Amino acid sequence: MKISKNWLQKYFDKKLPSAEALSDLFTFHFCEVEGIEKVSGSENDGKAENDEVLDLKILPDRAHYALCHKGVAEEISALLNLPLKEQKEVTVAEVETKRKISVNVVDKNFCPRYMARVVENVKVTDSPAWLKEKMEALGARSINNIVDATNYVMFDIGQPLHAFDADKVVGNITVRPAKSGEKITTLDGKEITLTSDDSVIADDKGALAIAGVKGGIKAEVTKETKNIIIESANFNASSVRKTSVRVGIKNDAVKRYENAITPELTEEAMKAVSEQISESSKSAVFGRVVDGYSDPVKPWSVTVTPEFINEKIGSKISTEEIVKILEKLNIDVAKGSSDSELLLTIPTKRLDLIIPEDVAEEVGRIYGYEKVESQPLPLTNKKPEINKSFYYSEKIKNVLAGLGFNEVYLYSLVATGDYEVTYPLASDKAFLRKNLSDGMIKCVEKGVINAPLLGLDIIKVFEIGKVFTKNGEELHLCISMKAKKAEGMIKEALKVCGIDDSSVARTAGMTDHGGIKVNNLNGISLCEINLGSVIEKMPTVNSYDDLGFAFAKKVNYKKFSLYPFIVRDIAFFVPEEEEKADKKIEETAWKVIADSLDASKAMHLITCHALFDIFKKDGKISYAFRLVFQANDRTLSDEEVNPIMQKIYDAVAEKGWQIR
Repeated sequence: MKISKNWLQKYFDKKLPSAEALSDLFTFHFCEVEGIEKVSGSENDGKAENDEVLDLKILPDRAHYALCHKGVAEEISALLNLPLKEQKEVTVAEVETKRKISVNVVDKNFCPRYMARVVENVKVTDSPAWLKEKMEALGARSINNIVDATNYVMFDIGQPLHAFDADKVVGNITVRPAKSGEKITTLDGKEITLTSDDSVIADDKGALAIAGVKGGIKAEVTKETKNIIIESANFNASSVRKTSVRVGIKNDAVKRYENAITPELTEEAMKAVSEQISESSKSAVFGRVVDGYSDPVKPWSVTVTPEFINEKIGSKISTEEIVKILEKLNIDVAKGSSDSELLLTIPTKRLDLIIPEDVAEEVGRIYGYEKVESQPLPLTNKKPEINKSFYYSEKIKNVLAGLGFNEVYLYSLVATGDYEVTYPLASDKAFLRKNLSDGMIKCVEKGVINAPLLGLDIIKVFEIGKVFTKNGEELHLCISMKAKKAEGMIKEALKVCGIDDSSVARTAGMTDHGGIKVNNLNGISLCEINLGSVIEKMPTVNSYDDLGFAFAKKVNYKKFSLYPFIVRDIAFFVPEEEEKADKKIEETAWKVIADSLDASKAMHLITCHALFDIFKKDGKISYAFRLVFQANDRTLSDEEVNPIMQKIYDAVAEKGWQIR
């Protein structure tokens, strides 16, 4: 969510800190700041009103009240002990309008409150420059003075609003479930077919808007509009979210509704938007507000003790300071049923404060977690329950790793399967995997391609993971290799793991023998078993002590290149007598190569090197080195590598060695 620093300033008499200082404040006490953007403004009284816009990542627990400038200003006030400027309440004069309106809400659970007001004799024009700049600074498109007024109030206090062209509305307004198959064309020209799970704002002829999601083009406010109906309403969060996802519409209004806001906010928003419209359209005449609010929300109470708060935070904050912090958050504090209890009356917009733990979190973040001293964890005599499945899974991982296998984690979302994802991230990730084998074959194929880069002669991998078959969720083990006599090695690996391999047999394609699957495709040997059923038959265990968790090694990782690599082999004969004279002939041979690379300033391009073959013939010994070239910033070409290899050939020849 984007927040304008200049906009925030209207809530304070004292000058706010810099955007960078506010960013640090928010990061440690309120929310993550994803960026700060400097925005140039037009000149006012000879001075350019430049602005800084902070991009805040407001999480759902605070979205009820903080997706607006007012909510953020209140956070700043509490965190900096900076008093808010007193905001004068402005109300427009009400008159009897020619157009009368009534509202019928069919489902009060979906729409707890619906306010509507007829405004006649409006003049729809471009918004004033200051309002256009406000909208554009927040990434919103300026449309006209009426629509911009509704958006301005939403960004200011967090309540979405909508304006209908009153002369296009037939009869009265009804908030109702949509009819199955009912169609509506939205303001952006998209025709949407609704279901009975959706809700609409309708007149006597049909849908005017998808409730809480998007207005329809039927009652769009245009330059020809003379009379409008302002809507300020509260809708059920989960219903709006489901409709938004189904129809594929995500906008600022949806974001606020789907995170739930208090119905109490609708009245404040109606007053604010009426004032804004009266400023931009002096001829406007405002009718009385129709308010459907059958079950008003009442402030709720939470009882908590300072001891409870300090225990949860791990702090020693005094009762007086706790009370001050709570009062900064506009929480009314009174004595509870005992001297140690605090009875808190929560503001209706703070839908995130329900239980004592919520209150403790608020106190902790305002107080500052950096002030809380670290405490040792309390000792306990209780031992964790041994998870048999976890134990044997980790045991098998240790065994296979010891046999030279590498563990892989492959995608659980794949192109085909028995269980489809409702809203897939991509077409090839639309199902839950029903086996590990399909992904493993692709993994090994890629491993073979990159074997020179990895310095491997044999690809040996395994995965232990969940699959989702028609029988339900299962834990499987898949072992795969690309090597000679791989199937025998897989059987031996299973045996060392304590898994009975008597039912493993080589077959054409894939088959299942007693829960053990085997395959030999494209030279890739593979075995997949239902590990969960195997573990069930294994003995119970009493500890994790032999898994070696306490002996983890420190590993340093470095960035790898995303560019293709080039493989070059060089083989040469060394006289046997020279090999006998130089006991470290292999090191000498590599030094000759390395010196050539240094001279070519190409050592940084060597990603991997290995001596992969030695044999004797006719009093000579052949050494074969494999060099893998790769750059971090570009794709290497043969024209770049060939001169380097030529220098290596020349250096080898100078040693008197015969290049093969």
